[in-house]
Amino acid sequence: MRGAGKKAEGPPIVRGWLPRWAEVVAGALGVFYVAVLISGQTKKDPIGPHLPPLVQHFVEAPGLFPHAAIDIIDYRLEVWSCRDQAFHEIDTTPYFPMRPDDKENRFKRLGQFYHSNPKVLDALDGWLAAHVDEPIGGIRLYSLRLPIPASRQIERWNPRPLAELPASVKKLWYQTTLPMRNQRCQGRT
Repeated sequence: MRGAGKKAEGPPIVRGWLPRWAEVVAGALGVFYVAVLISGQTKKDPIGPHLPPLVQHFVEAPGLFPHAAIDIIDYRLEVWSCRDQAFHEIDTTPYFPMRPDDKENRFKRLGQFYHSNPKVLDALDGWLAAHVDEPIGGIRLYSLRLPIPASRQIERWNPRPLAELPASVKKLWYQTTLPMRNQRCQGRT
């Protein structure tokens, strides 16, 4: 009688180290976690607001970037021509030559980080008035909020002139005062 004391061997089965009741609880928690992740994608999350803050922290994975950019932000500069008595857009690359063709350009960074700092913008205004080839009386700094194109419609960055853009995408951050423009332009036309 060979093998009378042995059980019939079937295919090998790997068993976890948790007791059966803990496996059931872990499975239920996994299903709950996935349900909370999915419900967090909806505008009216029925589960999230009722969870303790520590648990909420771990289930907000789909909301990692709740304030992600929905627009392309660009900065543009206009100068007041003393000859024409009007604002004209200028190319800033001759005055900010470091990395002139990308968003790390010094002018774009100045616009991004200092657009609401009057001291920096006054210094920029004075510096440009002294360094632009033609006589200028002042500047206007704009930020533009341009819609991000659909994923299959992205093309090489080719900025449209400021005059062609609608007022709804422009935000004026700084403009040289009229008395300062008149003072700088006096006798320089």
